Amino acid sequence: MERLATFFLSIADILSRLTDLLIVKLIVGLVIWIYSPWREAYGILGALVALDFLTGVVAARYRGHHITSAIMATKTGAKLVVYGTALAAINLAERGIGMGALFTGVGLGMLIVTEALSILENLQRIYPDLPILQRLESLLRERAPRSDV
Repeated sequence: MERLATFFLSIADILSRLTDLLIVKLIVGLVIWIYSPWREAYGILGALVALDFLTGVVAARYRGHHITSAIMATKTGAKLVVYGTALAAINLAERGIGMGALFTGVGLGMLIVTEALSILENLQRIYPDLPILQRLESLLRERAPRSDV
């Protein structure tokens, strides 16, 4: 239980420090401007990406992996570039085709499920003996879109 309390205190501290940075405020403003009108799903995806990052760091520490800022920056930066490019392309295609929010909703839904699965995998690495995490992961995998590629 102490590990869980420490984990949540660490998250609160990191989020507090991040919100004080000007660059974070500028990036959030840019994202809102690019993807306006604002959809709640963008906020959910952003929160899940942040939570995935934090749980990934904690899971790596518990497994004894050496964590460097270069590795974190590379992995997180690559994820943000891929997600941002995908969402921008979907948004532009949607505007060009005039299909409403169909593609954006599907794209955001797929990214949200992907992040939720990643968070559950990280939590399983931190707390391997919790059967509810295994059940949640299997439920998400059943509902996730299948890729035949």
